[in-house]
Amino acid sequence: MKKFYALLLMVFAVAMGVSAQTYYNGKLDVEMLSEKIADGMDARVSLSESADGTYVFKLPDFRITINETELPCGDIVVEGVTRKDGKLSGSVNDLSLAMGQIHAKVDLVGTETAEGAMDLAITVGWYTDYPDDLSATMPINVTFKGQKYDSVVTEYPGKLDVEMLSEKIVSGQDAKVYLQTIDEGVYMFKLPDFRITINETELPCGDIVIEGVTRTANATGFDLAGSVSDLSLAGGEIHAKVDLVGTETAEGAMDLAITVGWYTDYPDDLSATMPINVTFKGQRDAGVNVVEASGAAVRGAEGAIAVDGFAGRVNVYTVDGRLAASAQVDGEATISVAAGLYVVRAGEKAVKVVVK
Repeated sequence: MKKFYALLLMVFAVAMGVSAQTYYNGKLDVEMLSEKIADGMDARVSLSESADGTYVFKLPDFRITINETELPCGDIVVEGVTRKDGKLSGSVNDLSLAMGQIHAKVDLVGTETAEGAMDLAITVGWYTDYPDDLSATMPINVTFKGQKYDSVVTEYPGKLDVEMLSEKIVSGQDAKVYLQTIDEGVYMFKLPDFRITINETELPCGDIVIEGVTRTANATGFDLAGSVSDLSLAGGEIHAKVDLVGTETAEGAMDLAITVGWYTDYPDDLSATMPINVTFKGQRDAGVNVVEASGAAVRGAEGAIAVDGFAGRVNVYTVDGRLAASAQVDGEATISVAAGLYVVRAGEKAVKVVVK
């Protein structure tokens, strides 16, 4: 056991984290060897802002179909993407796909309008003689056209328990999880900056993120379910299959079971996993919903409404249509209002927020 903990300490030396994603839903075309192999495929991409002001682009679960056979390639991820004056650009020299069986150079260029319409060209240059000859590539040309989805991010503060190797290593740890809408009835789940403490040593693992989580109504609230086949943790040193199941009551009480199946022989044997069992119990905090509206983040807080990332007039209305407050915003502002439910109009979009 001591030897295993020492390994954990070595592996978890790096912690990673990014801000909340902005999602774009649209269509994908794929061309390979001068043949269109995907035409108008439903797809979703995301952008996450990094601490240095650049962005992480992600096209999750990229798949192509050749001769009626579906080929799962994994996530196309490009870090360091620049986003300025409506233009996007970025590249990665060695992207691992298909569980490490494919390596490629990826170049991304495109545009995004002020209204959130995105048009991207992604060239995936598959190294055909990797790693001996990095000049020999087979291009896979991917185009994406989509529209930004106005998301709501809901926060759930609560407590976390973690069990590993039949031993409870975390009990009652303070934690927060988030659900972000990425399409109608579809969510992104995030447990940020997941950390465990072993022998008084804190081990940072990174973010547990599951896209495509469903939230289905039941007699008392909602059933939640989702999974990801290859989650990268600890700066890519760990890969895991993650399964999430749970419930949420109509009042927002959440009870989750998250199984992190660490691949112990990745990528050679994906049947060999070491389970890390995580349970979370929390309560929805209605006062800290974040709503993306016309590029603005609108947050209901304690005695105020916070607006970030918007320039223009913001009007706040009561639910019966009366104007409660109005402010000219230049980037960010805090608008003081009494506790209650409000409709906030920023630009062309109106959203509801709760103020405590």
